[in-house]
Amino acid sequence: MVLSDTQVAIREAVRAFSQHEIRPRAAEFEGAGAYPRRLFRELAGLGLMGMTAPEKWAGAGADYVSYALALMDVAAADGALSTILSIQNRSGSVIVHEFWLPHIAGYFQARLNSSSRAAMICWPSVLRDPTTGPSCSSATETISSG
Repeated sequence: MVLSDTQVAIREAVRAFSQHEIRPRAAEFEGAGAYPRRLFRELAGLGLMGMTAPEKWAGAGADYVSYALALMDVAAADGALSTILSIQNRSGSVIVHEFWLPHIAGYFQARLNSSSRAAMICWPSVLRDPTTGPSCSSATETISSG
């Protein structure tokens, strides 16, 4: 497969960040059972918190090949973090972008894509009527304040 210049640039940027900033601290993150909020701000700054989301909502507007390349390099450095990014990009971003009312989606999408906020989708609430489904009130934050 021949990659575009943009795809190569994304792969190289994510690979460099993953190898220099994530991989050396992966054991530390696992030992702490959390990731520092600063790391998610940095990931957002690279466009990794909303890679395929539209730019109008602070997403990177990247294609799915770029998304896959980025996830592979993050996974090589820290598998759990790549899973979080996958959930952030697919479950959080896609559900908000494709299924919520546009004015509500825009509000949440911009915040998910451009900050240290990580998406947490409470699937039973999404799949059922929100007035009768279970709530996510018992969920705990898994991103440390560091």
